[in-house]
Amino acid sequence: MDQLGTEPEGPELPGPDESWTYDVLVHRWPFATKVELIDGLPIWSTDGGPWDDRDVRAAERTFPGWRAELGDRGHSLTLRRGR
Repeated sequence: MDQLGTEPEGPELPGPDESWTYDVLVHRWPFATKVELIDGLPIWSTDGGPWDDRDVRAAERTFPGWRAELGDRGHSLTLRRGR
């Protein structure tokens, strides 16, 4: 169960030594329909299926030193400074 209390849906994200597949690319990270900067913090939004803790971990690996948070019932992902 993720931080929103839901079961993860969709394909797993590839590990650091694995290749992305088409299914992962079109259904998972970083499939966003909108990216905003609010108070200097990037926020990605999606109209597709919700993101989950797998996407949070991917974002935190992609942006070391930043903390990723899910919002809007998993339809937004925000990066915040620090861990």
